[in-house]
Amino acid sequence: AKLPPFALAFYYHLFAQRRIPTEEELYDRYLSFSGQQAKKDKVVIDGEEYESEGVRARLLRTFPSLIRDFHFYLLLNESGKFDKVTYSLSQDYYRGLDLCVYLAGSAFHLSLFIKTKRASLFKKKKYLRHDYKGVTEIELALDFNSLSKHGDIALCSVSHVETVLEKANRL
Repeated sequence: AKLPPFALAFYYHLFAQRRIPTEEELYDRYLSFSGQQAKKDKVVIDGEEYESEGVRARLLRTFPSLIRDFHFYLLLNESGKFDKVTYSLSQDYYRGLDLCVYLAGSAFHLSLFIKTKRASLFKKKKYLRHDYKGVTEIELALDFNSLSKHGDIALCSVSHVETVLEKANRL
């Protein structure tokens, strides 16, 4: 299903409440903010009905990634190693590009994903759906063991910032 972006509800909550939402808050925000309605065990999105547990399960699988991306945005920005670091919901949702760093007048679009067989297959499908012409992309396939664990969330570290810097300098 082509669901409205979870990131929209995540960032809306983040900036409106000035804190990261809990999983339940994100689910509630997603339903209310996007104008969807829950009907017993169904969620209605643009006139289409979906199993509410399926929508919830998909959102909960996305939740750690949203936190990881936002945290990495902060790490990249606070590192001082880049001229600018940006996030665009449009680039994320419509082009599959998570973040963008600018260095020496060039833009480098980052695609972050956990290095698994499933994620690699999904990334290949993204190349069929999205036009990456005119984009300098840096794929950051994250080895799960290289991430620092904070409860149930695995986050990037300064070493990942260095990896982006090294890759940008080589392109």
